[in-house]
Amino acid sequence: MAQALDAGTGVVSASSGSRRDQSDEIWEEVRGLMCGIKDCVSSEFQRLRTVIDTTEKRLGQANVKDGGGKVRKVLRTPASKTAPTNGNEESVASMRQQIQDLRLQVNILESQNKELQQQLSELSKEYDGAMRMHLAALSAARITPKSVEELEKVLVKHHIALEGFGVGSAKHTHELQHEIEVHDCSLQLVESTLERVVEPVVVRIYYGPHILVNTEQQLEDGRVRPRNQLLVEKKHPEESWESAAIRGIKEELHIDLNVHPVMALLRKDYEFLEETRNSPSYPGLVCRYRLHYVPCQVLCKEGDTNPILSTIGLEGGIPGTFNTREPSRTGEKVHFWVWKHVKIAAREKIKGLPEHDLRRQENRASRQPPTRTASVMFTDVEGSTELWEAMPETMGQAIEAHDTLMRQLLHVHYGYEITTEGDAFMMAFHEPEDAVAFGLDLHRRLMKVDWPKGLLSAPKAAPVMDSMGNLLFKGLRVRCGIATGAVKMFQDDMTKRVMYTGEAYDRAAAVSELPNGGQVFIDGDTYDSIAGALTSCRGNPGPDEEAANPIVVDEGVYKMGDAAVPVFQVVSAHLAARTVKLRAVGNGDEPLATTAYWHAPGATSSYRLWKSDPSMPPCPPVVIVFICAFKFKKVDEAVGKTKSSVCLNRFCKCVRSCLVRFNGYLCQEDHGCFMTVFGRAEDAILMCIELNICLMKEDWGPEVLACPETQEVVEQDCVIWRGLRAKCGMYEGTPTSIEPHKTTGRADYFGPLVNRAARFMGAAGGGQIVAEKSLLKRVHKPEYDWKWKENGLHIFKGVSDPFDVCTVMGNHPAFHLRQFPDKLSSAKARPYDPAVDGKGTETAEKAPETGYGVNVALEDALDDA
Repeated sequence: MAQALDAGTGVVSASSGSRRDQSDEIWEEVRGLMCGIKDCVSSEFQRLRTVIDTTEKRLGQANVKDGGGKVRKVLRTPASKTAPTNGNEESVASMRQQIQDLRLQVNILESQNKELQQQLSELSKEYDGAMRMHLAALSAARITPKSVEELEKVLVKHHIALEGFGVGSAKHTHELQHEIEVHDCSLQLVESTLERVVEPVVVRIYYGPHILVNTEQQLEDGRVRPRNQLLVEKKHPEESWESAAIRGIKEELHIDLNVHPVMALLRKDYEFLEETRNSPSYPGLVCRYRLHYVPCQVLCKEGDTNPILSTIGLEGGIPGTFNTREPSRTGEKVHFWVWKHVKIAAREKIKGLPEHDLRRQENRASRQPPTRTASVMFTDVEGSTELWEAMPETMGQAIEAHDTLMRQLLHVHYGYEITTEGDAFMMAFHEPEDAVAFGLDLHRRLMKVDWPKGLLSAPKAAPVMDSMGNLLFKGLRVRCGIATGAVKMFQDDMTKRVMYTGEAYDRAAAVSELPNGGQVFIDGDTYDSIAGALTSCRGNPGPDEEAANPIVVDEGVYKMGDAAVPVFQVVSAHLAARTVKLRAVGNGDEPLATTAYWHAPGATSSYRLWKSDPSMPPCPPVVIVFICAFKFKKVDEAVGKTKSSVCLNRFCKCVRSCLVRFNGYLCQEDHGCFMTVFGRAEDAILMCIELNICLMKEDWGPEVLACPETQEVVEQDCVIWRGLRAKCGMYEGTPTSIEPHKTTGRADYFGPLVNRAARFMGAAGGGQIVAEKSLLKRVHKPEYDWKWKENGLHIFKGVSDPFDVCTVMGNHPAFHLRQFPDKLSSAKARPYDPAVDGKGTETAEKAPETGYGVNVALEDALDDA
């Protein structure tokens, strides 16, 4: 096989058998695909032939019934003779047209079949010729030096200067020899040029909109090499790209995916590319790269506490920086890593990113019109008609200043001006972050424009302050609507400018009708794109403005055409009071679903708590209810992921349905655990009762009902358990704060009541509703058909005083037949013991009176469940 050709240089023939086998496998796969296409065409051809024959038979004779009910043949005759009815004539004409259409399709398929046969033949010839050339080149060009000295002779013989090796970031010759020996690379002669051949496997590790970047590397001798690339592992000749990717993750990140599957390779998105370029590692030595690109997805989310994730800069699911150490033959290498937003990485031209991401950023930087997908923005000056009528000369100057500012900011944020209509602008952006940042910057800058005299005396342009003395409005007020999605480009016949149509364009126009002047509204697709990148949406806040991330407020779901579109408001932190002053939707439309932040109980007065604004009314008491699927993990293990996912979806559907019926507001949900809020305790109690009944009527399927935790139980001819069971805990109190959640925009409640409701739920059993006795006594009326069973005083973790709690009993017989322990017991709750607890203040932990929000409570609730 491998015979030595030159003892001085170590040139040997290639062992081509394995490469030939790999290439044959690839060719057989290509041939199989082509033959499959051919078979599909032939099958369709035969089907159409059958349809034509059948249709021609039907056309040859049309059967109708005579008056006696017998069937007779009606021949096609002139109208003066006995002829088919008008209906039959139309049917015959339709059949003739159908035959013509089918024959046309057959002709097209015959043509396609011939083309495929020709392509298959040409492909076969090209493959055989290319393979012969490739194997011939390999067999004559492989170089395998046996030592560093022999390697250096080879390099000098091919006119490669050794002086550049080991200088700066360049590697030494002994490192190249080591790479050859461990099969990380090989040396080959290609048309008398010595090349280093490497098969890097580039692993694109994604976490949401972020990608993992290796910023630099500290070598064994202390030198630091800038990297700015993704995780790269050299593929060995005998291994697959998939094995190389898993090995690279294990060696550089110290995560064995076979043991800790916190990542998943996206095999369907694998890419291969071959290219030749100079490498800074070995100056003067041309490198041929056979590149394998492997996307990989981290399987976690914000709030995840898996300790493995903290080793890769994802502690708590929040991306950060970290470093790893990799042992080597001569010491240890240190890799420095950072999670970067994909778009930022593309702008920095990080090596290894997909070409479409890089091209998109190049087009953005050159301010070319977006193609295929875009974020479209419509803007409009509120009250402009009244202002033109009242002060035309002043308004002309104001609009000139407005237009100048718009075009300045368009350049800053890489936008493209589609067209204008009066004071309305239509614009397109490559990235949704640019569009949102444009809108936020616009509202900041409008308040700093030197407006003409007289404009600020008009009600629609006058300065407005909040109760704390902060400026909210000054000058023209502009409403902005943004939508992201597919667009179609065309050139205007008159202006020759690029124009747009399509789904995103139409939706942006509809969204722009909703806000008042001074607000930025976005559709759900735009929100999905920016949810993990709010930092890049801030725009350019001034030194006197709060530089915090923008605030997102859920505004509900609206009907736009045939679609139900989620809508959100984005506002700069220092202008947050605008969400209160202008929360009414501009065109008077009401949202289809009560998901909006302002539908949450107490939200109308939340700004008082959120920004300590004393002018707002105090927040009323609300009832927090936690709901969780009881022992769902055991069901998941018993029936498998697919069936358990269907099961959990049905549970969640029941919860949402009952929430709507009883005026509940959903704050958040996580794997079957819900945090909900009610304005009335009566509604909260009835919702929990109805949910337990609804769950017993759900179609769970035989596999789920076979599990001990979800099986059907009948007592006294009454079904008392069936399917997933809901643990419910509720507590009434006044929040210390209500704010829009930082990513979802929904209402986020803070204060001891959140912690207490979560603890009550955690202490409940499956199908049990736990509430404080004082709450039940206060709201109960004689006509109500629900009761309660006392459980007594209990101590809950994180709560300073004991609580007298009860189990709520509905009117359904199942509630009275279900057996629950007299005392609650869980990892975070126990019966009150006067001898140990006294008044409950000596040994109990103090409640976190502020800062306790949805995320922490959901995590605790899941632990308890």
